[in-house]
Amino acid sequence: MNVRELRRMYELESTYWWFVGRRDVIRVWLEGLRPDLPPTPQILDVGCGTGGNAMLLQEFGRVTGSDIAPEALAFCRERGLEDLIQCSGDGLTAPDEAYDLVTSFEVFEHVENDRLAAREAYRVLKPGGKLLVTVPAYAWLWSEHDVALGHRRRYARRELIGLLEDAGFEIERLSHCVTLLLPTTVLFRVLQKAARALHIGGGGEPQSGLVILPRPVSALFAWTLRVEAALLRHMNLPWGVTLIARATRKADAGRYARTERQTSSQRE
Repeated sequence: MNVRELRRMYELESTYWWFVGRRDVIRVWLEGLRPDLPPTPQILDVGCGTGGNAMLLQEFGRVTGSDIAPEALAFCRERGLEDLIQCSGDGLTAPDEAYDLVTSFEVFEHVENDRLAAREAYRVLKPGGKLLVTVPAYAWLWSEHDVALGHRRRYARRELIGLLEDAGFEIERLSHCVTLLLPTTVLFRVLQKAARALHIGGGGEPQSGLVILPRPVSALFAWTLRVEAALLRHMNLPWGVTLIARATRKADAGRYARTERQTSSQRE
């Protein structure tokens, strides 16, 4: 992600409907994890970006943030976050079996080797530890927004399942979210592509979908995600812009991720 988009994220992350609503969803899933975690779990937030989600995670345990971009970590420090490491998602410098919970929110789509990133998350988790991950859904939804944010891919449900299971995880729950806004998202992406094709807006660098909306519209969108968060307490959603999954590191395969990491490194 370029520095301009990082700064926009930092400026908007506390108030913009997408970030606020997504944290409502994440909070519900974190609350569902509480019974399976120690009283004060060690948490690694992989690809922490500018730190908005790490601030939420602090309510649930001791948080370490990791990101490959030094600019992102600088924004985290401006939020008061200090326990930070600079590394890529597919090359974590954290030690083996160090964390009770690893979170990876909209990260796998950025890294070159997403399979290695999943195995790295497995490696740094304690046996029985938990992974909470979100990724963008549907390859057919690919647009200028993905290019601007540095995405390499979007995921089908079966692809995310295969990615996590191949890394050794046992998937406990998987759902779509940002469901009610899927038609609006599709319409916006179509209009964005049309504007680019017609050279409306002056061209230039690809632009993300972080558009400042009129306050009533923004409030409506945030409300729809609060509704979804409430629904996700009781059910999974069958479609949506994002996939969210909860998985467990199996307690009987401690050397798997380390072996795969070495093998992958040798191939590369």
